[in-house]
Amino acid sequence: MVMPLTPYFARPEQSIYFSTLLPDSLAIHSLRDTIQFLIRLNLPPTTVEQPPSLELLSKLLLAAHLEVPFDSSCLHVSADEWLGENKEIVLGKGGGSMQLGEGNFNRIVKKHQGGFCYAIHTNFAAFLRGFGFVRGKDPKDSGYWWSAISHELLIVDWQGSEGRYMCDCGFGGGASPYPTLLKDGQTGPSLSKNESFMLRQEHLPVDEKQYVVPSSPVQATQNLDPMDITMQNFYNEAHPNAFFQTFFVVSRLLPSGARRTISYPTSDTGDKDKPQAKLYTKEGINGVEFDVEFVDFETEKVREVLRREFGFKFE
Repeated sequence: MVMPLTPYFARPEQSIYFSTLLPDSLAIHSLRDTIQFLIRLNLPPTTVEQPPSLELLSKLLLAAHLEVPFDSSCLHVSADEWLGENKEIVLGKGGGSMQLGEGNFNRIVKKHQGGFCYAIHTNFAAFLRGFGFVRGKDPKDSGYWWSAISHELLIVDWQGSEGRYMCDCGFGGGASPYPTLLKDGQTGPSLSKNESFMLRQEHLPVDEKQYVVPSSPVQATQNLDPMDITMQNFYNEAHPNAFFQTFFVVSRLLPSGARRTISYPTSDTGDKDKPQAKLYTKEGINGVEFDVEFVDFETEKVREVLRREFGFKFE
């Protein structure tokens, strides 16, 4: 690997990964980890030299949508179980977890797997900071806050930017793959020419604050303490009533604007005599499904689908 000569932003020699033990140190990728993530995103390593701009942010965000899947698989099957004897997958019983620190980087970048919003965005934020993005506000000045909402995204700006932009590559569908100016009525494009997304500012009856909402309340990671992010991740991945404990899904945006997804359980049925996951492509406008296949919900069969369709690495 040829290392670029002049990276734009001063990155640390060793990555600082997300951690609740270092609340005063923002996570940021090293030069080496940044290059590894660029390769993972199918982008030239020399991209590491580019200064922050809307054009660069758009390129990085779109690549994250296309290459990093929305993924809950690690909660149901551990790394060792994928390589062990074939067995039926039991939801929430795999002993895995959605790590947010170095394990998160390794899962997404080295193993070509994914995560849901808290995992994808904590890793993406550390990646963007190395370019000079995600300046945000110092929580010590703006204050920490959180609510019981269950989605995290990024609010991004940089030196000389025209405003602050919403970036969401961890929603699993229903979000623009391009940065959207954080302004009421602002629209974000889709890969499909017949679809766009609009941000609206609405008053919610929960308190006196105003929130910008695409389809649910949103929050900026720079205003959250790491402990709060960890807590909300826990209620999505590990709590007995956590939604993702009951739902297996891996889903990736395609260049056409459709999504390729494998999920379990599903309202559709293949072989009624045994559990089967549904693999399908769903067109973005009318919701038409095609290339449908039912897969035995077992480690061996699902592993091959994840490797073939989503590029997962297990070794």
